[in-house]
Amino acid sequence: MRRGLVLGLVAAASCTPAAGPGSVPAGNACWPIVPLRIEERDYGQPWEPVLTLDAEGRVRRKAGTFGLLADDKFDMTMGGSLVCLPNRYVEQNGAKTALHHEPDGALVEGSHRVFVAPDGMVTFVKGGPGAGRVRVIGTLDEGTRRTAALLAFAAFL
Repeated sequence: MRRGLVLGLVAAASCTPAAGPGSVPAGNACWPIVPLRIEERDYGQPWEPVLTLDAEGRVRRKAGTFGLLADDKFDMTMGGSLVCLPNRYVEQNGAKTALHHEPDGALVEGSHRVFVAPDGMVTFVKGGPGAGRVRVIGTLDEGTRRTAALLAFAAFL
């Protein structure tokens, strides 16, 4: 029975499309890539897009490309990169930082905290726009909320 279960799992795994050499499997990714849009609004005004992430990992602002997200690495066009480690701490340009994800997906550095709620509303503690002024549009689960927190952090802090 056990041999049949193992063979069944191997067969199922072999039918899963490969993500590419060196790719992080989607289920294990710190920053899963799904289309997301960060929007901001002034009180009483319509929502305006600030930043978007497409299915290929391109991060864009109105003015053009902002960076590329792939394999838990965020390369920014302005220079520099962030890498999410398996322990959910983030390195910047190969150096350790205090930046990390808490169990609820919030991205934290010192007294700064960016949290994306399940409904997409973003809360900033110590910096960033006020409450109710930033939201994320897209599929939000535990992993993609970490991706959204990274994008909101990059866009506003």
